[in-house]
Amino acid sequence: MIDKVASTEVLQTMLSPNKSNVYLRCPAEFRDVLTDDLERFHRDFPSIRIALTLGHGIIIEASPEDIVGICYYCQSIEKAILILATSDLPDWIPGYSLPDIQNIISESETAGLKTILPQEFTYRTEIVADKILTGGEWRLEQAEKLSAGLSRILTNIGIRAEVNLRDPHLNIMAVLEVSDSLAAPQNKKTESSGAQVIIGIDLTGRDLSKRKYKITSTGVSVKGTIAYCVMHTLNPAPGSIFLDPNCGTGEVAIETALYASHTSPWKYEKKFSWTQLVPFTTFNEDYLTTIDRKYTQSSPSFRIRCVSPHFGHLAISRRHAKIAGVEHLIEFSRIEFKWLDAKFGKGEVDSVASCLPPPRSGISDSQKVKEAKLLFYQLEFLLKPQGKIILMTHTPLAYDQAAAMYNFRKITHRSLQIGALQVYLQTYEKVNATDTPSSTHPE
Repeated sequence: MIDKVASTEVLQTMLSPNKSNVYLRCPAEFRDVLTDDLERFHRDFPSIRIALTLGHGIIIEASPEDIVGICYYCQSIEKAILILATSDLPDWIPGYSLPDIQNIISESETAGLKTILPQEFTYRTEIVADKILTGGEWRLEQAEKLSAGLSRILTNIGIRAEVNLRDPHLNIMAVLEVSDSLAAPQNKKTESSGAQVIIGIDLTGRDLSKRKYKITSTGVSVKGTIAYCVMHTLNPAPGSIFLDPNCGTGEVAIETALYASHTSPWKYEKKFSWTQLVPFTTFNEDYLTTIDRKYTQSSPSFRIRCVSPHFGHLAISRRHAKIAGVEHLIEFSRIEFKWLDAKFGKGEVDSVASCLPPPRSGISDSQKVKEAKLLFYQLEFLLKPQGKIILMTHTPLAYDQAAAMYNFRKITHRSLQIGALQVYLQTYEKVNATDTPSSTHPE
């Protein structure tokens, strides 16, 4: 089991050349998935220890080698930030300025910058904060303030650094994490509450949720990290048959194939910002190619079926899978919901996961229920006893009604905010047919 360290130790090891602290951010509401991933990778990257859970992520302590490994392979990470300093802001009120960086970084931490940063580089600054609490103008003002303070610090310790907004060597970030009560949409945002700011360096130089294999996006597309977390919540067993009956542009099936074959989402895009940092310079493209040979499996641990009623979506999904290098691990089929039982045998499928598109404009509530009933009618036939389904949906009540009619019970419910949309992650388990009466075909 992965070790944990007391939060008071975090500041003591931040800028060590042998161990560093990194803030790993994941999709909102999926911090449990990131925790599971850290446990799963602990055998391969044994120096990792959980230091602190915070906001949208987890602070870990690890060696540079293991930090690179977890950033490269872990599919739930959206940002990896090498921590330079942190500061509690107990009296912060939304709209107020953040403290000057000189008041956050201590003398010892300032001296430690020399062991990490190159003697000459370009950079830009960025503020990561909840959009409910902060506007774009505020974040721009704070980024300029951070840049000015950082420039003074680097000049004082003899490091030459210039601002480059277009193509910098490094991104310097201030991440503002606030308490749940302050982040709640109904909060008036005029009261002070617990907040913390993390100053750090974006290790990868990119948003890891934006997979390079996804060259085409449509209204049914989801981020790769979201798709992975949906699948991981289901936790399919090795050797099982996994089905996405409405694959959209393929993210759930592709992330499942990457997970099953131990393949990095970045296998064909190995350029990362960490090579600019002194403790990480050796972890270049050649190094990542070497560990690919060690960890990637040629055969997946379970069979993956990717289905869609739309030719266009299926073509996009296949193209994305080919770019990701996992096309050979996925079976693609164009099938409408009503014909699923013609493709799969009774009780053949072990688990189902899908990110369903938003309902069509003008569709009635009764039609939403009818479509949900058709899906569950087919899945009752396909799934093995105690088989599980996880659906990301915009209309949870329709699927709850349909599930109850076709021998399924809801076992988990999770509400997610994705951009401006409220979506719901529902997990259902098939009930033994002898315990409840079977339902008829939906009309």
